Amino acid sequence: MDSNISIQVNDVVVADFDNNNSDDIVIIGQHSIDLYRNNGSGSFSKETILSTSSSSTRVLECLDLATADMDGDGDIDLINGETEGLVIYLNNGNAVFSPHYYSLISEIFFLVHPFDIDNDGDMDVVGRNHAGEVK
Repeated sequence: MDSNISIQVNDVVVADFDNNNSDDIVIIGQHSIDLYRNNGSGSFSKETILSTSSSSTRVLECLDLATADMDGDGDIDLINGETEGLVIYLNNGNAVFSPHYYSLISEIFFLVHPFDIDNDGDMDVVGRNHAGEVK
């Protein structure tokens, strides 16, 4: 990764998203979600998961990011609070993510936290929206 690259960073997570035994980096900027895929020798290649140009007609803003295996398949997924609401990006095991929307489009989520709130073995997500409501 070029150390001279300047980006606005709202949150960063590190995990082995593509199951190659090397930690990758996911960064949310104000208007994007980018994967920096580790090739195993400490070199990273940037792949855009989502950007304003690939989202809806609204201006996308990414606000909070967390990780968990949300669908129980053993792969680490992304949980994002954004202006599109609460969005879970399911990982196919090779760090290819597909978005799944879990709130009203008009709800902006500032904080997200995954955990098993009801102790049923499935991951849940608690978030705080723009109105200060915890859902």
